[in-house]
Amino acid sequence: MCSFVPESPRWLLSKGRHEEAFAIIRKAAETNKVKLSEDDLKYMIHEIPRENKTSIFQIVSSPALVLRAFIVFFNWFSVSFAYMGLSLYVGNLGGDIYTNFLISIVVEIVAYLICIGLLDWTGRKPLHVTSMLISGIACLLTICTTQFGGASLQWLTIALSMIGKLGSSAAYGGIYVYTTELFPTPVRSRLWESVN
Repeated sequence: MCSFVPESPRWLLSKGRHEEAFAIIRKAAETNKVKLSEDDLKYMIHEIPRENKTSIFQIVSSPALVLRAFIVFFNWFSVSFAYMGLSLYVGNLGGDIYTNFLISIVVEIVAYLICIGLLDWTGRKPLHVTSMLISGIACLLTICTTQFGGASLQWLTIALSMIGKLGSSAAYGGIYVYTTELFPTPVRSRLWESVN
């Protein structure tokens, strides 16, 4: 067990590892100055059934999970497409390639810092939606600057591309957290096992 981030008590209880789960719950209760009785802990054993026979196909067991999975898969595709496109296109923006690459790196670091700072404050969904909208609008506006402005608006094209990179990087950083929280613990752990 990692000393910095404890395992999920719910997952531990579902695997029958009661004492480890109770130790984590007791520590959390102590940190939050909450009194827990042994009866409360024993009640948790009966509330959370053992789920050793979980399958990745549990996603299709509920219409809500199926819809959620399709939306998440589409979001992953969109975020990855925008992020990789903007990352690989830095060399074609015009101007000095090294300066553009440096700006791209700084923008990505700022995006991740913004994502870390706002993830709990704004919530996962609003941050993800806002990041995707910022990225999409900025990328669409680059069409206008390249088609109608030409070389005279090259600075604006680079600026809009970097704003798009900021939004896509923030969305890419936040979708990891958001995706894992959308699915129940047993399904989430099976998904993770199937990916690795």
